Amino acid sequence: SELRRFFHRIGQALSVSRAPESIPEMIASLTKDVLGVDRCALHSVRRAPDGRILRELAASVGFRVEGAEGAIPVTAYSPTGWVVQQARPLGVSYLPDDERFSVGYDRPLRGEVASYLGVPLRGGLGVVGVLEVYTRQPRQWNTEEVRLLLTFATQAAVAFQNARLAQEGARSEQTARLLERLLEMATSSVPPSPEEVVAALALHLNSPIITLAKSGDYW
Repeated sequence: SELRRFFHRIGQALSVSRAPESIPEMIASLTKDVLGVDRCALHSVRRAPDGRILRELAASVGFRVEGAEGAIPVTAYSPTGWVVQQARPLGVSYLPDDERFSVGYDRPLRGEVASYLGVPLRGGLGVVGVLEVYTRQPRQWNTEEVRLLLTFATQAAVAFQNARLAQEGARSEQTARLLERLLEMATSSVPPSPEEVVAALALHLNSPIITLAKSGDYW
């Protein structure tokens, strides 16, 4: 009961955080510590323009795992994909013995993994993410642990969506500023130097290194 109240208070704090880029890792780190597990991962779920459901690792705390980076299609062959498709919790006490996920679960770069517990993060349009934990030793997940993770997931979903919207808004604003600056350069009576173009790109794209290549007489 105390842990549930603690999760609830932290979830409320996350939902009003002013550092959206730190929210996913905060969620994963807190979950790992409170449940006493070896790894916690938070996946973002979205629908691609072609209709496919994609998942992407947003944050991970604990041991590193094998696997592709970036957005990948959701399939029922992985525990994460199963949670997305079924939109309900999944607990597995020993993954190597579960034929459903024999080739689809995240394997550590070092050592082995045994147990898995994952819950969906629900939003207005369905599942927007998956919060999952792993242990190296077999573990029977009890009802209270599942309820505890679901309780936190309810709060975490709000924080996660707010953070994602804030980041998307920041990127849109950044792109608009860059286009405005490039338009000013393009319409200026004095053509900008290559150094000015590079400086503008570096500033608005937040990149320490920008390369401008020359083709013929044009940069």
